[in-house]
Amino acid sequence: MKNNQENRVGKPYFIDKFSTIKPSTKIGFLKFWVAGASYFLAFMTIESALRSDILDQLFILFLLMGLLTEYVTNKIIYHMNRSDQDTLIYLPFKANKDRSKLASLGLSFAYAFIMIGEALILHTIVVELFNFLNLPTIGGLLLGTQNSMDPISFGLYIFILDMIWYKGRKIMKKE
Repeated sequence: MKNNQENRVGKPYFIDKFSTIKPSTKIGFLKFWVAGASYFLAFMTIESALRSDILDQLFILFLLMGLLTEYVTNKIIYHMNRSDQDTLIYLPFKANKDRSKLASLGLSFAYAFIMIGEALILHTIVVELFNFLNLPTIGGLLLGTQNSMDPISFGLYIFILDMIWYKGRKIMKKE
């Protein structure tokens, strides 16, 4: 759609270039960014890099991703929802207005736990495949080590897994 006067009538938020981007693209990028930022803060900052225990870093990643999913991603998805544009379908779990804050936070933590576990498994498969094909990974190019993960790869894994999660929920709803 073009940003002209007749397309803006009755749509107060149709005044910028971002309004022409589909909500699925905006939400997908937001989920990619939240996952990458969580990974960066948990694994790439100086304080966490000095720690040698991987379980501490995974716990910090779990907390950050769960909190950012609940208080950033889900809130933005709720605020983007309009009568002509349903964005509640992109929530990790079915939106329920009667759901308590504690239950919502628990479901966001469950989603973060599942996604982190699946991303680590997917990373192992991708690294082994790239090693077999003698191709460099993003972590290999950015960090110099072939087997390490980086925020961009982690964000891409979460984005891909979230698309699979969304499509799976859509297929299950049809059945």
